[in-house]
Amino acid sequence: MLNPDPKAFTIRIVVSLLGFSAICIGLKHLLRGDLSYLNWFNGLVFAPIPVIFGVLMILAAVFKPEYLTSGSTRRRDKQR
Repeated sequence: MLNPDPKAFTIRIVVSLLGFSAICIGLKHLLRGDLSYLNWFNGLVFAPIPVIFGVLMILAAVFKPEYLTSGSTRRRDKQR
């Protein structure tokens, strides 16, 4: 049966794009030979960490966990 909630698919697309961008940022520095880099807050970031988080974000979007798709309906049900 088709999911009538169009927001769920949009959230999954956004999460997967954010994961892909995190992977690209981490791989860019790893391929340059840097194991760490400074982020925009001037904090040191270990380069494999964004790659790991990006893969986890993409896996979360692919396997469709409950908290990504129906978080707003749970809040409405608890208020009743």
